[in-house]
Amino acid sequence: MEQNWRSRPSRTVLVCFALRQEAAAFKRFVRANPAVTALVTGMGLVNAGRAVQQVVQGRHFDEVFSCGFAGGLNPRLAPGTVLFHTADPALAERLQKAGAIPARFALVDKLLVTAAAKAQCYSATGADAAQFESEAVQAICRERNIPFAVVRVVLDAANENLPIDFNKFISAGGGFQYGKFFGAIACAPCKIRLLIQLMKRCRFTSTKLAVVLAAAIRQ
Repeated sequence: MEQNWRSRPSRTVLVCFALRQEAAAFKRFVRANPAVTALVTGMGLVNAGRAVQQVVQGRHFDEVFSCGFAGGLNPRLAPGTVLFHTADPALAERLQKAGAIPARFALVDKLLVTAAAKAQCYSATGADAAQFESEAVQAICRERNIPFAVVRVVLDAANENLPIDFNKFISAGGGFQYGKFFGAIACAPCKIRLLIQLMKRCRFTSTKLAVVLAAAIRQ
């Protein structure tokens, strides 16, 4: 995968992710391209805004992407579908050529764990997918006049329930409480098989996202 970066773009690019699992595949590209920075911000608007603000204060970026997983709301979207939203025509053209689909995103303040919750959000907003952090990153880019795009990959489809309520393990500061999570799993071993399947889905979807991002950035 790294050899795809031999002809690197002249643009400096910041690509933001909330979680290291979302960034894992893309970081393999970054190691061969110093013009691209992959930033893991932590979950939530506050963490995303703080992390991005610190980075852009000390460096110049020609474009910024807010990326990661998204919960599907539109029943037509399968896991692995890469979606985007941007007001910049040039970014839109490049993302579409790379295989991403224009979409509407709903800003939510917690994970939508059940198919019923997703259906309710879809009915209320008409959005294609739900996500957390992009608005904070977009606000910073708007202030600095930096071209910006949201790029998300559908992790769980609209008709799927997550195997566990991950909201219970997100701290007030937006971090994930792994100790609390593993303690809960130890008390519910029946969930282990479903969680392993979700981990495999995370690797699959993060790779799909990385391929699209790399293609869009290389153009």
